[in-house]
Amino acid sequence: MRNFLFRYPLVKKILFSLWISIVFLMGRYIPLPHVDMSQVSLVADSSLEVASALSGGSLANIGLFSLGLGPWMYSTVLNRVCTLGRKRQVGGNTQQRKQLLVMLLVAMIQGLGIALTLTYVEHSIFNSIQLIAMTTLLLVAGSFVLTWLGNLNVTYGVGGSTLIMFLGMIVSQFRAVPIFVDVLAGPKAMYALFILVWTLLSIYVTVVFEKAEYRIPIERVSINSEMVKKAYLPIRVNPSNGMPIMYAYTFLALPQYFLMVLSYLLKDTSLLQYGVYFTTRNEIGIGIYLLLVLLLSYSFAFVNLDPLSISKEFRASGDYIKNVRSGKPTQLYLTDYIRFFGIFSGIIMGILLSTPLILFLSEQELQTITPLSGIFMMMTGMVLMIREEVFTSRLRRQYTELF
Repeated sequence: MRNFLFRYPLVKKILFSLWISIVFLMGRYIPLPHVDMSQVSLVADSSLEVASALSGGSLANIGLFSLGLGPWMYSTVLNRVCTLGRKRQVGGNTQQRKQLLVMLLVAMIQGLGIALTLTYVEHSIFNSIQLIAMTTLLLVAGSFVLTWLGNLNVTYGVGGSTLIMFLGMIVSQFRAVPIFVDVLAGPKAMYALFILVWTLLSIYVTVVFEKAEYRIPIERVSINSEMVKKAYLPIRVNPSNGMPIMYAYTFLALPQYFLMVLSYLLKDTSLLQYGVYFTTRNEIGIGIYLLLVLLLSYSFAFVNLDPLSISKEFRASGDYIKNVRSGKPTQLYLTDYIRFFGIFSGIIMGILLSTPLILFLSEQELQTITPLSGIFMMMTGMVLMIREEVFTSRLRRQYTELF
């Protein structure tokens, strides 16, 4: 068995990812102590549940992993954006500590927001403050455990942290499918059919965008053959992949957790009514969501394709773009293309996401299934990314040692 796994490392990676998946799915259903599950106020079809499910969490079944990877996602995107384009990079350990501190802060806010909404069983030892603190710490610990599992999967498995988010999305759709079937069998069947067709169209556009690329011809001085005519620098039509959709939902949920904490501290429950402006069930919330998608699409385009790093690599290798000087001119030339495709893909994603949300905004019974196009766009992007990782891993086995 050991020799088999040594000969086929991809099988070993898949088995490890399967183990991670089992641990994750079991952890979702580990209940929090002293919580009265029959009185959970964060209902399954709330916007917070959608945001939590997209990060691998679950607020419909409050458990150890209810926060998901949301805090890690916040800290990651802030860390990437803050270090973008810096000529002098901060040390790895310092940067990692800052990211962990941001993650801890966000996890504490989210965990406290959830803990304050829960109902606890009467206990003879712990008072309400102690129960809230205990629940918050357990939720924070669960989020860090999930991050650790994701890092393990990056090193030894397939799909990295994306696998955990993908599984969370699949499990969350088990509740949406029966609702969709009920709507399809009811008087608003045409609405459900439109959402289905629009979701399929969104999946198709996602696949096309993931495969399409703009090719900038480059001159490679190290190649002296006919292949030099075919050298190019690829820029994906969607350079940010599907990350803006997922991160936008997660960012949209953070103000709601803030309002939960503030309403408890200030003893003013009227603050909770402002949370509707940070959901996709309100015109203002949809506008904020689309703005986040556009901004994140623009930002992630430069995270995935850093023009400064590419121009430095060109200068070091001697490669260059025709009629473009090396150094700063090359950086500015690439920046224009990356900016264009970042904005273009953000606008297209915004149209695909917002159409069902806006058309059926007044239909309360459809609110659970209107985000399906965005959810399946993310899942499609994740499948393509995992598929590419598996393909790359298999490709490496085709190269053998020379001696």
